[in-house]
Parts: sequence; C-alpha cells; structure tokens
Amino acid sequence: MSMRARHLNGLVAALWLLVWVSALAVVTVRHENRLAFIAWRETEAAKVELQAERGRLLLEKATWAGRRNIVDDARQLGMAAPSPDKIITLEIAVADAVDNAVDNAAAADGFADNVNRKQSLAKE
Repeated sequence: MSMRARHLNGLVAALWLLVWVSALAVVTVRHENRLAFIAWRETEAAKVELQAERGRLLLEKATWAGRRNIVDDARQLGMAAPSPDKIITLEIAVADAVDNAVDNAAAADGFADNVNRKQSLAKE
C-alpha cells in the first residue's frame, strides 16, 4: 500500500470515529432534553396545583376574616367593647420630622377645606 493510501485510510477512520462520537453526543443530548422536558412538565403541573390551592386558601382566609365571624368569635369568648372611660390615649414625644409632617397635614387640611367648600357649592 502506498503512503497516500495509508494516509487516506487513516483520514477515513478518523472521520468515521468523529461521526460515531457526534452521533453518540446527539443521542445523549436528546435524552437529557427529554428528561429536562419531563421535569419541566411536572413542575408546571405542580405550579398549577399550588395556584389552585392558594386560591382556595385566600378564599378561606377572606371567609374567616369576615366581620361576622370575628364578631361571633368575640361573643363566644365573652368579649365586649370597652366603655369610653376605660379607653386610654397615650401621647408620644415627636421628632422634628413628625412636626414637619403635622405642618404639612395642616396645610393639606386647608386645601381639603377649600375643596369641600367647592363641592358643597357645586351641589347647591
């Protein structure tokens, strides 16, 4: 066999090896892709179930937090509203920032009074 024929046979063998390696890589990647897709589908199904459960829990929370339920529970526990003489109001020392907020609120009250006057005039 000539040198050129040996070189050509070596090249063909190397190319066949590359074809087999790439085919094996394709099979491996496709298998991993299928596994990832299955995991994704399972996660999506779990997400849908969790969203449905969240909706049910929010509805239950709204039901239990309703005023009627709170009042009924308070009555069952013997609770009652305190009399006005039992209510204690605490005064807290305020910082300058809070004083500024109070000043701003007073200015806003003046604005609100003007708006209320305009609305009452419009109703008349």
